[in-house]
Amino acid sequence: MKKYIIINGSPGTGKTTVGRKIAESMGRCAYIDGDFVIELHPHIDYKETYPMQKDNILHMSKNYFDFAHCDTIVLSWIMGESLTAEFIADLTKMGYDVRHFILTCDKAVLKDRWYKDSVADWRSDEFLIFATELLEQFSKRKDGNIVDTSDHSIDEAAARIKSTIAIVFTLDE
Repeated sequence: MKKYIIINGSPGTGKTTVGRKIAESMGRCAYIDGDFVIELHPHIDYKETYPMQKDNILHMSKNYFDFAHCDTIVLSWIMGESLTAEFIADLTKMGYDVRHFILTCDKAVLKDRWYKDSVADWRSDEFLIFATELLEQFSKRKDGNIVDTSDHSIDEAAARIKSTIAIVFTLDE
């Protein structure tokens, strides 16, 4: 059975970096960043673009499922609980074995990362407030494996997730 790993969490917790690291280290693996399945200029709020993003991700996921040289997909995207449940149901119907991880970190670490990230020009002070509020919500969720990245390097966070999925996928087979 093909595997699907969802890396979820507030902006700034390391979803993209950790997700890419996992995908690069696995082999026969595709990486999808939910933020980059569409690119509009100027940026448009996700509430308007969500249906298109979801459709694009599911379309790509179906293509990867049918592609013989891909055994695993890693998706990094910000999803609330109902969206996550809906998404996992869609992926399970496709035939994927889905695992969901939620990255968190403490507020001071988030703020420090926020201002060090020079690539993401959308990281404003205003959006940091929103990300901090989301951080609290994600930290309380029960629908995925919580991974606190506060005191972990990218390699350590990726290794922790990979060790968890190695155990879970092995037990399921």
